Amino acid sequence: MRIGILTVHRAINVGAVLQTYALQELLKHLGHDVQVIDYRQADVERKDRSPIGFKSWLRLCLHFHPRSALLFLKRRNEVMKRRAGFDNFINKWLNLTDSCTKDNIPDDFDAYVIGSDQLWNRNILLGHNDLVFWGNFKHKDNSKIISYAISTSVADIASNDQDFITSSLRNFSFISLREKETVDYFNQQYTLLNPTQLVLDPTLTANRAIWENIRAHRFDNEKYVLVYAARSYEKDPMLLMRKARALADELGCDVKTLEIEHVPDFVDIIANAQYVISSSFHGIAFSLIFNRPLFAVLYGDEQDARYKNLLHLLNAEKMLVNINDEFRPTAIDYAPINETLDIWKKRSIEFVKQLDS
Repeated sequence: MRIGILTVHRAINVGAVLQTYALQELLKHLGHDVQVIDYRQADVERKDRSPIGFKSWLRLCLHFHPRSALLFLKRRNEVMKRRAGFDNFINKWLNLTDSCTKDNIPDDFDAYVIGSDQLWNRNILLGHNDLVFWGNFKHKDNSKIISYAISTSVADIASNDQDFITSSLRNFSFISLREKETVDYFNQQYTLLNPTQLVLDPTLTANRAIWENIRAHRFDNEKYVLVYAARSYEKDPMLLMRKARALADELGCDVKTLEIEHVPDFVDIIANAQYVISSSFHGIAFSLIFNRPLFAVLYGDEQDARYKNLLHLLNAEKMLVNINDEFRPTAIDYAPINETLDIWKKRSIEFVKQLDS
């Protein structure tokens, strides 16, 4: 079957890029001919890939701010270097279609898989719904559309235009989401062709061998506690770093923060960490993949639910810590966690196999 993936594969975000790669490889492993549709989503392009031109730099120079102009140039070079690193990975590892917009999505696929990531979260997409990610695009009458492991919140869906949600859901043959609360809400609130199902993010469902395949092994001989704070703690932005240094002193190692230019380094730096401290869903997911000791930090906001749900699902709640808790080394038995993870992998793969039905 020819399958096209629709997702935010061009975001300058390691989780977004790696979940795309994982979904592609999962579908290929199941025997499908898979391409990632090179959809240039307007909000992603505006937010992550807007031109960093010289007009702003020239304006600074004309207003006699040479130090600011130099800092601007330095920042511009850093952004361009990071962007180039992401593009190298995307072009090497993703099987892309020709680029397209919402008006010319390729219409010759047998099936479309929309997901995963936060495609139905209006906060991510600058306050509105993306019609393509809700299945509103031209395609063959006999082609299927499914959602795979989309992440969204009950609050966002409940406050949305319900006529739009109801009509858009009719585009889908099968729907799966990543959070149990949202799955339950969909099944209670909407009349669907098939019940909404709970599945794992593709990074957790795909064969672990794909991650070993892309690793550069840059960090194999280093010892460190890794801090990956996907969002800062506004009350005390340096609190996690202080806790990480205290933990590293106890373990006799260094502290590293996540500053990634090359996507495979993200996998590598987590795989080799003595401990991971993170408030990122994919930072936590890859810690689980590589069985790393983990503190999954709760800030008490809506974003906590994205990984809190996952750890409860895998009976790994002990890895959750509140931001103000003391971070002390704790022995983790990964055997039962891995057993539960395998069960959910199988359930997630069975969901995808419905494409053949």
